[in-house]
Amino acid sequence: MKNSEIKVFCRDLNRHGQAVCVEVNDDGEQDNKTSVIFVDGLLMGESGFVEVVETLKNYRVARLSRRIDDSPDRVQMPCAIADDCGGCQIQALSYPASLRWKENSVRQTLERIGTIDVESLVQPIIGASEPYTHYRNKMVYPVGSGAAGPALGFYRARSHDLVTTPVCLIEPQSGARLRELLPQLMVKHAISAYDEKTHTGDLRFVTLRVSPTLGDGKSEKQMIILTSRVEKDAYFALAADLLQEEDVVSVYLNIQAQRSNVILGNKFILLGGDKQLTFTFDGNKFALSPGAFFQINYEQTSKLYRLISSLVKDIHTEHSLSDIIDLYCGVGSIGLYVMNELRKSSDAALPHLLGLELIAEAVTDAKQNAELNAFASEDYDFIRAAADESLAYITEADSEHTILILDPPRKGLDATLLSALVEEGPSHLLYVSCNPATLARDLKELTDVYDISLIQPVDMFPWTTHVETVVLLSKLDVNQHIKVELEMDELDLTTAESKATYEEIKDFVFKTHAMKVSNLYISQVKKKCGLEVGKNYNVSNKENPIVPNCPPEKEEAIREALEYFKMI
Repeated sequence: MKNSEIKVFCRDLNRHGQAVCVEVNDDGEQDNKTSVIFVDGLLMGESGFVEVVETLKNYRVARLSRRIDDSPDRVQMPCAIADDCGGCQIQALSYPASLRWKENSVRQTLERIGTIDVESLVQPIIGASEPYTHYRNKMVYPVGSGAAGPALGFYRARSHDLVTTPVCLIEPQSGARLRELLPQLMVKHAISAYDEKTHTGDLRFVTLRVSPTLGDGKSEKQMIILTSRVEKDAYFALAADLLQEEDVVSVYLNIQAQRSNVILGNKFILLGGDKQLTFTFDGNKFALSPGAFFQINYEQTSKLYRLISSLVKDIHTEHSLSDIIDLYCGVGSIGLYVMNELRKSSDAALPHLLGLELIAEAVTDAKQNAELNAFASEDYDFIRAAADESLAYITEADSEHTILILDPPRKGLDATLLSALVEEGPSHLLYVSCNPATLARDLKELTDVYDISLIQPVDMFPWTTHVETVVLLSKLDVNQHIKVELEMDELDLTTAESKATYEEIKDFVFKTHAMKVSNLYISQVKKKCGLEVGKNYNVSNKENPIVPNCPPEKEEAIREALEYFKMI
């Protein structure tokens, strides 16, 4: 062992799949007085020697020198680039063990952040029957340029370096063919790869979306979106070549000219083929525009939606629901799926479905999807509204006979919405979350007036650290609660007390994205968001100082932290 090496023991994994380790002293005992160490390459219960490469206030980052022992849950990783690629963070963990870890991660997060006693509430996680079945129905491939010319690939973990492999085990079946064909067509039509360092070149990302596999041995239909810095006539010729492929039904050009890592811009141009990707999923018909959101794993989405439908059906049977409100409804997939199941199996009158969504294109898709599924116009309404603008629709509903389905983005519920639900929410909430941390934060508030009936983790993303969680909440009996009124001055907080510190923001960014950010970068992002910034972060004593700008990926991570701490 080198003098610089430290023996460590892995206690857990973080959300990036890194080992969370403690030092082991010469007597073989774990040293709980030293800061934790993050390192790639170890699983829970394994030991190894590491070299610390960075020391921060509350933790250290290390590089694994060698592993001492193997966990019984360790398996041979089937992907040749699993160690490099940022896509599958826990391929070395057996699938049953990964399910146990995800279920336990949900428990720990809800208990730690939400201070919720979840022992009897968390159900066994719903896993995939065949996790290696090219389960993703959508992939976004970054485009790069190398010695061999342009290439479509994947980002190396915690970087924007491109890595490639002949076959990815979780991409759609047609992904490998697209990654082989498109670079050839780029050369043919003189379309260059975008360089994010110099902001030159053309093609930035290629998005592939596929329908469920069709019957009779037919493969899925494909929609391809080319994200470019500029418009070029050459894209029409390239699209014509792509449409010669048997299963490609639609090709779009998307313009994203900003110097950021945002994948899609607002402008879509149909280069050829169908305007939408249409398909049937579990007997439900859907049409998706190029910017639409849909869950990326059809097998697990079926299980998720059936679970939601079953829960709503039970509540409808007992309480005769008059309204189902689907907030963050997107193209209406959850609400329409539920309505279709109720229509097939319930003797009670069908509730009215109200879908609320910010994106205008998604609202248009949702209305079309309702028509495709033969719902009468009086059965539903889909309205464009932001979450905070939806409050009137929610608070004016018949509380005793309404269920609100919430499927927010990773940042969780808007603070104004959360307060309104605590004050005037309906009798039942069904919260679908893709982020246990923000779920726990929101549940901590909601459980003041709601009882949790069920917590159900679902593995939507095998071989990654991500997990979906469904929570059913029912309003507590108001007669058992005492209303407490406080004067506003009793609750007065200073600005410093109500906001996260720079160190807390740095800590959040490192723990969630494994990247460091400076006070300068945080202040730049805060200024962009209209937040007050201390002058010492903006003034230099030098004449004509050169001030570096916050890189896009760090800006995105800082914004996520500001949203998490409800500063924006």
